[in-house]
Amino acid sequence: MKLTPFGFQVRTLRMELGLTLKTMADSLEVSSAYLSSIELGDRQLSSKIAEDTLAFFSSRVSSSSLQNLREAIDKTAQMVPIDNLAGEEKILVAAFARRLTDGEGVPPEIYDWLKKGGENGSK
Repeated sequence: MKLTPFGFQVRTLRMELGLTLKTMADSLEVSSAYLSSIELGDRQLSSKIAEDTLAFFSSRVSSSSLQNLREAIDKTAQMVPIDNLAGEEKILVAAFARRLTDGEGVPPEIYDWLKKGGENGSK
């Protein structure tokens, strides 16, 4: 089980407070399964769930814990799920990310294609 930064932070806070996933899910008016899937990264973290989570914990935890939660929300929002991609697609995503982190940048033709929304050009 791999938690997102959001999931890790939320579970840590719930455990510290002795609250169950169901308690929090009920408060957010979502199912336990849905909240769990967000924590695990199986579903995207929406801005509504993020805001509702901050509100849920705002009167229960310290300001530093809330700040940690905000940072976890930001990190999770930046994640791109790749679990549903085929093997070769995962390799391409990894190669692209590696090229960017190595400082090689994006080739101009790929950059132009991405700016156009990834259209294949055959209209």
